[in-house]
Amino acid sequence: MKVSVCIAHHNEANSLLYTVMSFINELHRRDIDHEIIIADNNSEGVHKEYLDRWFINGLEGAPVKIVNSEKMGTVPTFQRAAKEATGDILLFSDQHILVGYDYFDQQLPLLSDNTPLVYARCGFYNWPYLSKDAIYHSIFSTTDLREHFSGKPSDDKPYAVLASQLGAPMVLRKHFEEIGGFGSCYENVGGYGAEELMLPIKTNMFGKIALFNPNTCYIHASVPRGAGGSRRRGDSLCVTAYALGGEEYFNQIYDVWKDEVVATREELIADAKPEYEFLKANAKKGFFEAVKDFGGGVTRILE
Repeated sequence: MKVSVCIAHHNEANSLLYTVMSFINELHRRDIDHEIIIADNNSEGVHKEYLDRWFINGLEGAPVKIVNSEKMGTVPTFQRAAKEATGDILLFSDQHILVGYDYFDQQLPLLSDNTPLVYARCGFYNWPYLSKDAIYHSIFSTTDLREHFSGKPSDDKPYAVLASQLGAPMVLRKHFEEIGGFGSCYENVGGYGAEELMLPIKTNMFGKIALFNPNTCYIHASVPRGAGGSRRRGDSLCVTAYALGGEEYFNQIYDVWKDEVVATREELIADAKPEYEFLKANAKKGFFEAVKDFGGGVTRILE
């Protein structure tokens, strides 16, 4: 068994060093075969300098590989890292994550053919840990636009399940490849806020279980910035909606977010349609059926 830690990075080298060492320390301590893949999205100035100094010259012998990501945004950057992965398990991490001493002890045993995707609870370095109830009430629902995604959207609009609530997914590589990864619909819009949304929903559509474990956590070590500064939130949510639920669901989300969408309606549909057709041809359940199966949520909570 080999774990590939895939990290999306842009201009946050100070936090990145702690993230990489956190993973290396815990994996090495348990004698787990591993690799760290950093997909760097055009970092500049001192961040590029530190990246070269620490990870090319300063960590000789460490299983760290740096690749360049040409596309802006979190999801394309994650996908670039995944292409280089050779492990049986993929772990997707932001550039400012710290894992606890029991993280792998808790998470790895949960992975199976039936539960190929697991999440952990998140805490912030200066925020309280989120409770199980906070997670439950933020999980995706199709019954009320105001409660679709985030538990507390500041602008009272549907929003993606935040990394502060569902993040650092660990997934079997064979399952990730079977469901088509995060999807092909984010190449032009960056996927901001969508990376915590697509994997659990697609997992359920393929007849598997996405499992949330509230008994262990990871820590956000700094304020999230995103990989490459792509903040096209409205575009990302609209293409996600079409890719999952076709025109019916796209219309609901587009009507709410159209004032903050950069691309045209036609461009969004063109980006999303190949992923929609892929899911329609290969998934075992449709989007609405998959969500209904879990009582309006997409992630099963480990008791």
